[in-house]
Amino acid sequence: ALIIVAREWFFRRAIASGRMEEAAQQLDALLTLDEAGAPGRLKESVRHLGDPVFRATLARALRDGRPWRALLPAVLADTSGPSEVESLLASIANRGGSSSESALRARLLERLGRARQARAQWHASLTAPMKRFDDLVFDGGFEAPSGPPPYAWQFESQKGTAVGVDAARAFEGGRSLAVQFDGRTADFTGVWQDLALAPGVYRLTLASSATLSGARPIAWTVSCRPSERPLARLDVAAYGAGWKAFSVTFQVPGDCPAQQLRLTSIGPSQADRSVDGEIRFDAMRITPAGAVPATPP
Repeated sequence: ALIIVAREWFFRRAIASGRMEEAAQQLDALLTLDEAGAPGRLKESVRHLGDPVFRATLARALRDGRPWRALLPAVLADTSGPSEVESLLASIANRGGSSSESALRARLLERLGRARQARAQWHASLTAPMKRFDDLVFDGGFEAPSGPPPYAWQFESQKGTAVGVDAARAFEGGRSLAVQFDGRTADFTGVWQDLALAPGVYRLTLASSATLSGARPIAWTVSCRPSERPLARLDVAAYGAGWKAFSVTFQVPGDCPAQQLRLTSIGPSQADRSVDGEIRFDAMRITPAGAVPATPP
């Protein structure tokens, strides 16, 4: 206990005196000695990561395999200093990082507006079996186990609906996405996936089968994030039990580095929003359809 108190005093004194290399060394010792207090100290240290000497000294310790490195993903996930933490993670990325660490870096890059870099980092965090499901739409056939956010499917069963994977009926493969409506009036937005498409022209294709009654429009939308500027809307009025193919072509402009694919059932009026039954989706793909047209002079 006395050595921890002493190390704490040396750490605080080094910080106050601007001796950032010594401060980082003392912090490293504290994180190693005091396992119980390590999470709190690590979270508090984020405010010092803007100093390049402090950050570089901690990075050297992490590359040497400190046991407290395992704390990084959980402790720093909601940090108020995403740029500094991402810089630290980038400097140690090729030396023994875990998939959780890679996923944390992806989330931080996402927050920093570097969507395509975040998407690449997220891909690197996937296990080898999960990587085979990755494409511009991750797991468009709904065959994989749940993937980590933000670039895998996110499901939310909202009021009047139930969302799940149907293992009995599929257009291709063994499974499909099923959304059930119980006839109550409610706006549904409970299926989505974040995207990081480069500027260009794309085609969204899918198969849908439905046993529905009601007039609520059901559509897949693609929009920019975070502005929610619409890029595409694909209505899927498949009011019949057989599978039908749908597609829409859309353009991602240069000022839209991050996008979101989302299933919606929002009608123009309350009367249009009531629907009952089930709709299924499968074989969802986004494929390049051409370059961005040149802007006229």
